Amino acid sequence: MRTHRDRARLGILIGLLFILVSSPVLSSDDQGWIPFSVRGGHIVLDAKVNGHPARAILDSGATLGAVSEGFAEQADIETDGRQEIRVLGVYGDRRVFGSHRFNLELGEQEISVAGLPVVPGDGFDLLLGRPMFDHGIVQIDYPNERVRFLRAGSVDFESNVNVRRDREGQILVEATINDQSALLLFDTGNSGVTLLTHQFVRRHDLDEFEVPAAHVHGRGIVESGDINLLRLDSARIGPFPFDGFLAGYLPEAKGWLDGQRPVPGTRIRQRHVNFDGMLGYEVLHNFLVTIDFSNARLHLHLP
Repeated sequence: MRTHRDRARLGILIGLLFILVSSPVLSSDDQGWIPFSVRGGHIVLDAKVNGHPARAILDSGATLGAVSEGFAEQADIETDGRQEIRVLGVYGDRRVFGSHRFNLELGEQEISVAGLPVVPGDGFDLLLGRPMFDHGIVQIDYPNERVRFLRAGSVDFESNVNVRRDREGQILVEATINDQSALLLFDTGNSGVTLLTHQFVRRHDLDEFEVPAAHVHGRGIVESGDINLLRLDSARIGPFPFDGFLAGYLPEAKGWLDGQRPVPGTRIRQRHVNFDGMLGYEVLHNFLVTIDFSNARLHLHLP
């Protein structure tokens, strides 16, 4: 999910969410590990809003976060009709309203939050986005279903994967797919296979690797759509080779991932994104992931 809104409001929201990453936020063991569950490929943390239990998804690909309409009604979260937000997703976009202030409980912490987009959807209650990653080091132990949030500088580690941080603060992973260089968004919110852009697939004739009659119905934050599956010969991410690499792409170039936007003052249109795809659970679930967004470092460990 991507949102476009007034910068002042955006800064306020990031400031509110900064509390979430300044220290471990849920009940954890003596090493700071917090248990999570995996539901449909999503990392789900237990939380409460106004006393109501909530399923909070950890999504590094989301600029901010979101609240589902159904949960907002259940937990008495009201929308603010003065805050209209355009939410951009993989399958499309929609205009929604931001939330009034509500109390979010994570373990022993209670945080006052306002301005989260309230979006249609029933697959989650809350979406916790990139502010959870921006101010420290995050370790996600997928095999053991646990995560911990560490202060910046508390862990000294070297990347074993080449990454870069773009102007929007996103982490892009350098990969090789069928001998072609690719930049993939590090996205814990992508619950399925690595999703490639329509343009990347067409440019490198990867559609010839399409699995006949194999389609998956995927759902984003605001829209859903069908994904064509590809079974590719190979891929490499850092020191890790993959054989028979499974990926997907949208059969039609639409939505945030493949759409275009006008360049102000010209008739030129450019891509919404500056990467070739999105890493997903299908790859990440194999690893203990250590990531430092602020310094663009990523280490993958295969237990």
